[in-house]
Amino acid sequence: MGATYEVVQLSVGKPQPMKFQNTVIETAFRKKQVKSDVFLSRLNFEGDLQADQKNHGGPDKAVLAYSEDHYTYWNQQLNIRIAPSSFGENITVRGLNEDSVCIGDIFEIDNAVIQVSQPRKPCYKVAASLGLKTLPALLEATGYTGYYFRVLKEGWVTEKPKMKLAERGQGRVSIAEINKVMYTKPLNIEALKSYVELPDLADDLKASFLKKIQKSV
Repeated sequence: MGATYEVVQLSVGKPQPMKFQNTVIETAFRKKQVKSDVFLSRLNFEGDLQADQKNHGGPDKAVLAYSEDHYTYWNQQLNIRIAPSSFGENITVRGLNEDSVCIGDIFEIDNAVIQVSQPRKPCYKVAASLGLKTLPALLEATGYTGYYFRVLKEGWVTEKPKMKLAERGQGRVSIAEINKVMYTKPLNIEALKSYVELPDLADDLKASFLKKIQKSV
């Protein structure tokens, strides 16, 4: 039996206007806590949508998770008080961070089954939501980015579920390892070549790595 992790909070959100610099953007980054059973489909939790469906959402980005462990760090470093879902995540989970989760890891979450697909790439909406322009760069530097799941089996999820590790991914490549390569220069091309061989890595990230490899030739 695999390890079991506590989900501190489930959160969903729909696009709404938010001020950013001198303009107004549409984003579903700010989410609200789920307080009843919710259905998880192939694309999202019921009630969760994306404003920018070109860069967010889709089967390989159906669910975003973030480790609760990081909130203590950010509250101390940034001298602010931020609560679960502040990083736009659907699942705030205790004890399951980027070092301990690998591409292809499969978890049971109540009646649904999900699989780790790729790291989250921080964008300007993280900065806009919390009012900190440097936050995306800080997330990259620390590696505290969060990570995405695809849904292997749809199902109902309770308000405070447990996540049970059902199967480890092939290659045992952690989210932290991929983040380190992505945000360290010069690029480690040999590492990228090994990542594109991972059968469970998200297709869009795999394509991005392939382009970088081709440019290096």
